[in-house]
Amino acid sequence: MPYCADCKTEYRSEVKQCADCGGELTASRPNGETTEAFVEVFSTDNREDIETARQVLAEAEIEYFVRDLGGGAFPVHMGAEHACRIAVSATQLQVAHNVIREAIEDGAITSSGALLA
Repeated sequence: MPYCADCKTEYRSEVKQCADCGGELTASRPNGETTEAFVEVFSTDNREDIETARQVLAEAEIEYFVRDLGGGAFPVHMGAEHACRIAVSATQLQVAHNVIREAIEDGAITSSGALLA
């Protein structure tokens, strides 16, 4: 099945481009890549907060991806300007939640975003 390596999403065979990020799809999931579920952990429309959340997750060695809900061929979130969500592996959800919460408490991330899950 066609697969987007950036969004970790599989598509039907007739789809050629990722609806979320616009990226080209590969023929199938790369070898060695697991089918582990990803869970959305943080949502905001503040780009600086997304970048800070990415940095703190990377420093904690937590695998993540960012989903831009306002972009792509089919916007899925019409209420906010370019809202983004960060998803992490289900097995790292609690650690990611704690890392982002600490960044919010320290003021590195504004309180305008929302912790999910």
